[in-house]
Amino acid sequence: MTVRDIATAAAFGFGASAGRDLWRWLKYDTAQAFAFAVLTGALTLPALAGRGLTEGHERGLAGTVAKTIVGNVMLLGLGVVLAWACLVLPTWNEANPGAGFVAAFVYAVIWSVSIALIGSVWGLFRRRRRKRAFGVARQNRSFLVNAGIIPTKAKDATHVGPDAERLRLLGNDDGNVVFMVVGRRSKRAYISMDREGRFLEYTGPISV
Repeated sequence: MTVRDIATAAAFGFGASAGRDLWRWLKYDTAQAFAFAVLTGALTLPALAGRGLTEGHERGLAGTVAKTIVGNVMLLGLGVVLAWACLVLPTWNEANPGAGFVAAFVYAVIWSVSIALIGSVWGLFRRRRRKRAFGVARQNRSFLVNAGIIPTKAKDATHVGPDAERLRLLGNDDGNVVFMVVGRRSKRAYISMDREGRFLEYTGPISV
């Protein structure tokens, strides 16, 4: 065993041990587990909300309003509530409890909006790639329709080709989507793709 192997094994062993210790801690201390969940939500939900608002989606108007806008605003609001729960004790003021609650809420809003802004930047970095992927997917759906390749719900065939050949999707190889032609020995059908995954040409059944 090399030094690298030993170091790798040690790292994995340490990670597994840490995971077991964390699980025991969460399992036997409900209050701490709840606090851990609240803190995790306060840290992650605003970031996910910000990302969801800016990363781009393939949705219609109703889906954009309901999911992209309303859904992520609600997610941000939940993050504010969880952040407020984390900040109530540090801002508690026995002489003026109301002021402590208000201060916790203000800090929670500032905290959550700041994290949401970081999430929105994260979403903007993802947006171009996602939009390009959505565009490729739309073009591929159009290609299948124009080529006469129809998806099915049959167990033994995932698609039917333009000449009624029954096809079973096997996966991708280098630059092609590969189908087995059901009931025809040593026959395959291919859809060639470019580097971005855009469908180019359907070969029909060919011998392999």
